[in-house]
This record gives sequence, structure tokens and C-alpha cells, in this order.
Amino acid sequence: MLPPSRLLPRSQATALSAPIPIPPLGHRLGPVAHLKFREIPCWSRRDTQARGYIFLEKMLQIRMLAQTRSSPMVAVIIPTLNEEELLPTTLNCIRANDAACELLVVDGGSGDATVQLAETGGARVIHSPKRQRALQMNLGAQQARSDIFLFLHADTWLGPNALRQIEKALDQPAVVGGGFARRFLGASPVLCLTCWIGESRSRLLGWFFGDQGIFARRSAFERVGGFRELPLFEDLDFCRRLSRLGSLTTLRPPIVSSSRRFDARGSLLTTLSDVWLTTRYLCGADPVKLASERRKAGQ
Repeated sequence: MLPPSRLLPRSQATALSAPIPIPPLGHRLGPVAHLKFREIPCWSRRDTQARGYIFLEKMLQIRMLAQTRSSPMVAVIIPTLNEEELLPTTLNCIRANDAACELLVVDGGSGDATVQLAETGGARVIHSPKRQRALQMNLGAQQARSDIFLFLHADTWLGPNALRQIEKALDQPAVVGGGFARRFLGASPVLCLTCWIGESRSRLLGWFFGDQGIFARRSAFERVGGFRELPLFEDLDFCRRLSRLGSLTTLRPPIVSSSRRFDARGSLLTTLSDVWLTTRYLCGADPVKLASERRKAGQ
């Protein structure tokens, strides 16, 4: 094959003999930067290198675009037991969000149509060997593929922008988790006051209850060991341990929770009982004993 000086005019052949600087791309693109440009069919070395840089630039753009599109996805984990009445509404509210999510329903052995409704609603159903909310939530976290967990009660309904709010809140490195302000559906004045006190507690102390939609980074969840398998106050216990790793944030607008558990004894008596049980727990009472007392009271 004839050398470039026999193929080109003298001026162009002279230009080809000059050294062509190569920018240090290897540290950014890894193996792609070490492509052998001379193996790309082209009639001149200068043109070969120009096309090579275009190729590298395109590869870099594709890589950056892929990283942009792989934003954190929230895994919504819902423990259930005979929730056929309210679960469909909960799933509809989740699907109304404009953010993609991973939806897991961890069932504790329902005897109604909960499992069928969960599958129809687009959830992946996980069957728990035991009926215990803490165990079910831990099982859902183990099966999830996402890096953000949202633990949601089956009778609690998210707003249409809730998942985006969680993602945005966790953009701050110091924030490891949090929850939402909460209001009850058709709430009495007593429950409205309860919600106001609950939001103040969450903002001051970082303590959330399960009907506030607790969320956390996977890394933080795993560092604290997940939920302890307690029959009561597993949510409060988890948040107290999680807060040692970083900040917990309270998001608004409030999510909406059913007030059905207040129906039997009324909102005032049930709220007073909750306050009394919580106070005793914080003073060191055994959660197993407190749960037994709560069952005997019909709650």
C-alpha cells in the first residue's frame, strides 16, 4: 500500500505527519477509551481519529443517559390480613402516582379475596409464614429489588405525588427516612387534634407510627436490622433506631388513613388508651404484655 505522501497533495501529507493530541478519556470511559482507531476502516488517520472521538462521545452520552434514567424506585410494601374491603383503594392510589414503583403485598394468610385483589391490582404477592406485621414487612424488604422502602398500611391512601416526594426527600444525603403527616377519613375533632399532635411529634423527634407511611433507604434499613418482631410498637421502635443514623423528615400534604379502628370504642376512649399504652412502652413496659392487654380490650 502506498504511503500517505503518494496519495495526497504535499500540504495535506505534511499535516498528517504532525502529532495529534489525544485527550485523557481513559479514566472516564474505561475500556472504550482504548479502542484501536486504525482498525476502523477509513482513508486517513486524521479522519479515523475524528470518527473515533465521535464514537466515544456517543458512548459517553448513552452512558450518562442511562444513569439519568435509572432514578431510585420506591418499593411499596403492604402487610395484609383480610383486607379485601380497603386494599383495592390503596392500590389505586399508589398507581395514580406519576412515579414508577415496585409494589409488594405480604399476606399473613387471609381467608378472603385479599390475595386475588392484590394480584389483580398489579402487586407481587408474598406469603408470610406467620401473621405478624413486623415479620411481614421484613419479608417484603428482603424480597424487594428497590433501594427505597415505603411501608404502608392496607387502609392508608397516598396522594398522587407521594412517591416523588419521597425520592426528592432522599436526594439529601443526611436524610435516611421519614414519614407523612396524617389525617383520618371523616375524622372527629378528637382525631384532628391527634393528627396535629402526631405531626408535631414526628417533626420534633422523628417518631412515626405505621399509618403515617414510614419510608427508609435500604442501606439504613439493613444497618438497623429492620423491624424487630414485636407484637406492638414495632414502628416506633424502628424509627427510634433509624434516627440514630441521620435525619427523618415529615412530608406534606398528609396521607389519609381509615378511622375504622376507632369505631368500636369511639375516638376519645381509643385515643386515651393509645396514649396510655405508648407512655408505658416508653417507660419500659414489655410490648408483648401491652399487646395482650390491647387484645383483651377489644382493639
